[in-house]
Amino acid sequence: MSGPQVKVLGVSGSMTAGSDTLQVLQEAMTGARDAGAEVELLDLAVVDPPNLRVGDKAQRASPAVQRILTTAAWADAYLIATPEYHGGPSGALKNWFDHLYPEPAGKVAGIVATAGGTSAVQSSEQLETYLRMVHCWTLPYLAQAVRGDFDQEGRLTDDRTIDRLRRVGRDVAIYGRLVRDQHAADLRRGEGVEAGYAAWHRPTA
Repeated sequence: MSGPQVKVLGVSGSMTAGSDTLQVLQEAMTGARDAGAEVELLDLAVVDPPNLRVGDKAQRASPAVQRILTTAAWADAYLIATPEYHGGPSGALKNWFDHLYPEPAGKVAGIVATAGGTSAVQSSEQLETYLRMVHCWTLPYLAQAVRGDFDQEGRLTDDRTIDRLRRVGRDVAIYGRLVRDQHAADLRRGEGVEAGYAAWHRPTA
């Protein structure tokens, strides 16, 4: 494949140390790594960024917020993991989005999720909306792990779930490279229709 190695950022939206969500994300990251990606983990339970205060320059300069911004800009693609709380993604993950705008544009994201019940579809659908609003592409499917996919010690053991998670990681690595390269080419085209939506993200002098 042409172009440099694709860089994939895994974002864990659980604020619980050693959570099921982090475990699920790590499986997806394995899939990305096996597909040739350079991967990095952003664990929001460790970074613990403050809730966004719009226009607060001191907050923006804080180490936690700078960590969010620099890793989001570094990545060519994302693996985003959330637990489902009350039919939606975690507040920590929504706060991560709130701190961002230009960084995710022209990139690909894969969504993985966990749920204590039978489905995490609603949280994943909300994440797709967040990603669309920042001009980030999403894979057309998700991978989720529910209570029955873990053994009594809390280890993810369901082979079909692990397989699906690793496919998400693989596809983020492969399609992330394609979209990254096309977006970069479109940025060079100028400001007309031929540049597509990328023209809206051209850096200004």
